[in-house]
Amino acid sequence: MVKNCILEKITTMIVQIYSITTPEQALKLCKLGVDHVGVMTGKVSGTYTQDFESTKRIFESITLPVKKVAFTKSNTLSELEEICRETKPDILHISAFENVTKDLLNKLKLEFSNIQLMKSIYVKDSNSIIEAKHFQDLVDFILLDSQNDSSSFGATGKVTDWKLARKIVEAVQILVILAGGLGTDNVVKAIKTVQPAGVDSMTKTNLKDSKFKDMDKVSEFVKLAKSSGC
Repeated sequence: MVKNCILEKITTMIVQIYSITTPEQALKLCKLGVDHVGVMTGKVSGTYTQDFESTKRIFESITLPVKKVAFTKSNTLSELEEICRETKPDILHISAFENVTKDLLNKLKLEFSNIQLMKSIYVKDSNSIIEAKHFQDLVDFILLDSQNDSSSFGATGKVTDWKLARKIVEAVQILVILAGGLGTDNVVKAIKTVQPAGVDSMTKTNLKDSKFKDMDKVSEFVKLAKSSGC
């Protein structure tokens, strides 16, 4: 099993690309070698949020072995269960923090044993290390991201504190994906500094002033990430 570079040297990064809004984009990402294709879904609205029918159409276009990731801001068991039932992702990515308890996560794992769980940890201070260690036994992936005044759910385009992110990678025994302002200009340095199991890009692989992906940037991002190792 692939682990964080700090635990076991790996030569291929997991590459995760958010936030996809059409089946055509998703299929292109699969052909470019992306490992995780993410769609924002659920009842909490946002610029990229897709309804369940749109999410299902996008997921239907994703080819194996690429994993379908449902990103959500929802934080209630009923809404998270509905997302799993309706969209059937390979990975459910929970970005919310409030009310996301051990009991909630255990119930999800019990009911949807075939769906992996990913939890966002926002890299702010030493408490972020404590939070990551708390969740590592409850989920399959931790995603490290940044926040700003306008977004408490990540996807800010702001570069994460890599030094602190590295400390989190060193502190946990779970797959860590690094997000936060990653693009072709900095992904190699980020990997070498943080040594995560994977990297995530959203804003810096979009077309300018658009919510559609720049496939040339995605292609270059994938090549750089997968050739960099640790």
